[in-house]
This record gives sequence, structure tokens and C-alpha cells, in this order.
Amino acid sequence: PCWYERNNGNNPVYVDTSVVDMEACAKRVVWSSMMNAGQNRYKPNYVLCHQDVLSTFVDLCQQWVTRMYGTQPEQSSQLGRIATRTNMQALVNNI
Repeated sequence: PCWYERNNGNNPVYVDTSVVDMEACAKRVVWSSMMNAGQNRYKPNYVLCHQDVLSTFVDLCQQWVTRMYGTQPEQSSQLGRIATRTNMQALVNNI
């Protein structure tokens, strides 16, 4: 299945061969990862994906990024941005 688990800030996604709607799974992972410029405490931290569906899942994620933000995401009005240089520096310092 494709599922999320909220666990002390770690939010893994597990994708295996039993996923019925791989496209919906990829869409949800991309959307939740990218919303609010990635400043979402419930976004997936990582994806564990069965090797039999890995290429399909990655391809669908790439397609969803393009559908949501276009071929030049930096030009997209839909893509969230970090508000100020100070905010960006705070993020960089916390990596």
C-alpha cells in the first residue's frame, strides 16, 4: 500500500506492488512534499519503494511535478517560495 505515518517528525512513505492507483500515490507524495515550499511538518521525509514499482513511481512523480509546476518550475506562480533572505538563511543554518 501507499501510506503515510506521522512519527516524531519522521514521515516515511512506503510504496509496494499492492498499490492500486500508483498515479494517485505519486500525486499525493509530490503535492505534500512541495506544498508551502516544503515547509510542512507532515510532508514525507523519504519514500521506501519496492524495486518492481520504483521506475513507474519515479516517472509518475516527475510527471506530476511537471503538471503542477510546468517545465520551468522557477517560473511557476504555483510553486511556493521562501519569503526573505533571512528565512532562507535560517533554513540553511538548520540543515
